[in-house]
Amino acid sequence: MTNLIERFEAAQRELIAALDAQDAEAIEAASIVLGPLVEELQGGAALHANAEVKERFENLRNQADAAMFRLDLLQAHTKRRLEMLNDQQRHNAQTYTRPALRAVKA
Repeated sequence: MTNLIERFEAAQRELIAALDAQDAEAIEAASIVLGPLVEELQGGAALHANAEVKERFENLRNQADAAMFRLDLLQAHTKRRLEMLNDQQRHNAQTYTRPALRAVKA
């Protein structure tokens, strides 16, 4: 059980580091590693066997909350960036098409 928890902690640290670095490939790789570990932990019968295990799971929960917070920030940043790029593209399209339209009308 402790080996599984240690692997989960390491994978979760990797995910948080990838989120902090905003590295999409590293986020995907860490998520792929983390997924089966989550399933393995959910399937375990002795998850809350003793106080040490409970404390480690509480730490894991806090790390998961931190990862979710980072993911929310990254999503919000990405959404704002895409909106800004979309607005810029619309502005550039109008800038370059208006002179052409004026030339045709004249």
